[in-house]
Amino acid sequence: MPLNSRHRGILWWCFLPLLSGCGGSETGQGSVGPEPQAKPVGRPALFAEAARELGVDFVHFNGMTGELYFVENMGSGVAVLDFDGDGDLDLFFVQGALLDPAKGLEGAAILTPPKLPLVDRLYRNEGPGTDGRPRFADVTKGSGIEEGEYGMGVATGDFDGDGAVDLYVTNFGPNRLWRNRGDGTFEDVTKRAGVDDARWSTAATFFDFDRDGWLDLFVGNYVDFRVEDATPCRAESGLQDYCSPEAYPPLTDRLWRNRGDGTFEEVTEEAGMGEQPGKALGAIAADFDGDGWLDIAATGVDGVSVLLN
Repeated sequence: MPLNSRHRGILWWCFLPLLSGCGGSETGQGSVGPEPQAKPVGRPALFAEAARELGVDFVHFNGMTGELYFVENMGSGVAVLDFDGDGDLDLFFVQGALLDPAKGLEGAAILTPPKLPLVDRLYRNEGPGTDGRPRFADVTKGSGIEEGEYGMGVATGDFDGDGAVDLYVTNFGPNRLWRNRGDGTFEDVTKRAGVDDARWSTAATFFDFDRDGWLDLFVGNYVDFRVEDATPCRAESGLQDYCSPEAYPPLTDRLWRNRGDGTFEEVTEEAGMGEQPGKALGAIAADFDGDGWLDIAATGVDGVSVLLN
């Protein structure tokens, strides 16, 4: 099976030009670059870490148990949305899960103990404090978001047109469509809406591809990896290491058309997407060619794919 050394495991994430600084020397000797520029005197920093001060204490858990499962290489997503319609932007964090539940947390190689239970986290923006900065409160409990999968990404949009922002969470495992009831709580309508997918999904975006006024759904899928079928990969040293994406076959992305009645129908094949599997990692919708129809750009291990509508 192809292997992926720890050094290469970092490099394959650098598929975006903005991240090209991740590269290194192939010889291992390093290279001499320009001296680091001194920070201009009197120029304040543009950003400052303030998560915990503002009440955000989310810590992502990747389920590591020492088995070096391929999925442990992946991070997760976050969404900024006004879920309660009060005019303030709230936060939704996608959480991981135990990949081998039989071992339990005691058997996991945990660097930072996760906040239990292992579910996605919803933080409500409580508005500005006395210092003018916002404060956030963890309102996951009681929100209805109580079933956790191994999360990857999240898309936001009002799929049913009731004025409340809904959530579609992609997972290593069954995806979830959380319908916002408009009262601060969500309900899982995945199966009822017809958008359940048990494969490894990474990216998703809501967009109206057919211009009928209803948000449709594009889901980017990654590779066909299963924990129960995992075969160890090894580095040149002979030690077990994480596998590379090339070790697994790609999965086809999926496109669902919104019927306007709370349900979707899959139109992947008729839309011409069924023959182009590409190990997707991200996706965005925009009218790239200016013809009035929304297109899709998907990034993946093998590069960028632009699907013109």
